[in-house]
Amino acid sequence: PDFVWGCLEAADGGLWVGTDSGGLNRFDRGAGRWRHFRSRPGDPDALSHDTVRALLADRNGTIWVATNGGGLGRFDRRSEKFPTSRHDPSDPASLAHDELRAVYQDRSGALWIGTFGGGLDLLDPRTGRFTHHRHHPGDPSSIANDFIRMMLEDRSGALWVGTQGGGVSRLDPGRKAFTSFRNDPDDPSSLSNNHVFAIHEAADGTLWFGTFGGGINRFDPKDETFRRYTSRDGLASDAVYAILEDEKGRLWISTTRGLSRLDPRSG
Repeated sequence: PDFVWGCLEAADGGLWVGTDSGGLNRFDRGAGRWRHFRSRPGDPDALSHDTVRALLADRNGTIWVATNGGGLGRFDRRSEKFPTSRHDPSDPASLAHDELRAVYQDRSGALWIGTFGGGLDLLDPRTGRFTHHRHHPGDPSSIANDFIRMMLEDRSGALWVGTQGGGVSRLDPGRKAFTSFRNDPDDPSSLSNNHVFAIHEAADGTLWFGTFGGGINRFDPKDETFRRYTSRDGLASDAVYAILEDEKGRLWISTTRGLSRLDPRSG
């Protein structure tokens, strides 16, 4: 399939490509050949699901595979098997949900898993047990909602979590309570949209948030407000998927209507 959700270059130079319904693919640049990994019903060692939403190479070089319905896989390079963690209703320490959108390793080595419906999970790789962070209505210190799109740890050690429909939540170092930022229709300095699909920390420390419907936002940490950049400012579309920065500090923003470039110094 031509629909690609994630790409990853491993330490050995191999290119991993996660697709929508086409499984996981690895390109060996030296040999110029593709290797395809697909799910096989009844085979617990195979890839657990053919839709791969996110990939991560951790600091040990292990490839983690977040699937859309098959839980979290880990590629064993020696056996070429995929040991998989799934949700088990009888085990409260199992993965919260099998539909995943993101997997991220912070500087401490902790693995965070963004689920689509089960909130944010923290994996203890030694025990294989998961700690759950769920949204609790009426508790403003809980995560904004249970549909997680991405995570990023900033230079201060705070973990930012973008959600689909709940805005963005921040978990400060040493704390268990989240601080959430949402759109307020009456406040133009609030987050522009509650669907946060991209988070980027620029080389100068500025935090940028890409939303699916409200363009991008620059965060001011002094007063915790946001400045918006939308299609009215020249952005190709207000539906943003990703933000990358080049060596000149310019931001490249992928949208549903093409690519935009923003120079924060002049914009």
